[in-house]
Amino acid sequence: MASKNEINKISFLAIIFLTSFIVSCQNNSVSINNKENAKSNTMKKYEWTTSGQADRFYPAFLHKGNFIYEGGEASVPGNRRLGKGWGESGSTHISGEEFKPLPYAFSVAWISLAEKKYFKGTFELPKDTIVSLFQKGFIDSYGENGTYDEFKLCVAPGGVVVVWIAGIGRTTEIGRYQATEAEITIEEIMPDSSYESVENYCDKAYEYVSEEIGNINWDTIPYGRWDDYRVKYKWEPKFIFKDESVILTEVAGEFINGEDYYVIVPNSIIQNPNGQAIPKHYKLEWKNGNEDYFGSRIYFDEEELKIAFNKLFEDKETLNIDLFFSVDKYNSDISIILKSDSDSIPITNSKIRIYETSN
Repeated sequence: MASKNEINKISFLAIIFLTSFIVSCQNNSVSINNKENAKSNTMKKYEWTTSGQADRFYPAFLHKGNFIYEGGEASVPGNRRLGKGWGESGSTHISGEEFKPLPYAFSVAWISLAEKKYFKGTFELPKDTIVSLFQKGFIDSYGENGTYDEFKLCVAPGGVVVVWIAGIGRTTEIGRYQATEAEITIEEIMPDSSYESVENYCDKAYEYVSEEIGNINWDTIPYGRWDDYRVKYKWEPKFIFKDESVILTEVAGEFINGEDYYVIVPNSIIQNPNGQAIPKHYKLEWKNGNEDYFGSRIYFDEEELKIAFNKLFEDKETLNIDLFFSVDKYNSDISIILKSDSDSIPITNSKIRIYETSN
């Protein structure tokens, strides 16, 4: 028969064993939970759509496209001609589940009408960057927390592909990709068509495009244009009102690289410290001391601004440039000047419209 000391020793050891077992199970549970949480963060689902587009003057026929995510694909509306404009949204497509993981890759294949060539490619997306942008979101045009909900791509001659993410009041470029030329028959793209070849389809498409936007010259293609669009400069817009009672309320900026924003003032995105592409269009809204509301739309001449920006940045000592918008005291005219510390260039070819609006 065991002594009292032996019984106490056995009981003590049993308690130690049981405690160790419980702690081990708890630690294992924490480990499993951490793994599940990590997986959950990576696989968080969002509501997003897809669209495809091309330059207005260098349209394309999108054969097919897909954004690829863990467990599925979301197709880009295909088998259609694209040409609404660079950086624009096309027909959107909700594919698969309403909420799904963010994509880590995409594929695209299209006919470049001006070149009469077929391009295709599959590319990896910067997943970490995309996740960060979706999680961070932005302040939208209503002054509320907004987030991205669309992946859009545009294709251009030479096999150029650019991808953006967009939401109400914000579009941000994700990356530029290079597709490769491939051989394909018209039957593989349009099995029931009457076209004799890819070349024949492009010739016919040229007639339709010319009717829509006027005669265009596809003999000389400006390769490199779509990469030039992506160049960013260190510049800021400055808004000056001769009527000192005026308060700027809203600003929308659209840039030639396809990015844009629409915000309530103040918002730091307006003075983007990381640089911005050359502006394409600005929309301003303001009110004066009498609570009269005004709005303006400014459409820039692309070539005029390119020449002006490049001239001022030729000076290697130029660090920053300001684009001044000066509104007269009658809220009837806007003068625009691009200015550095040592030089200034009036911008005179813009189309400007000022109008009264309501709150």
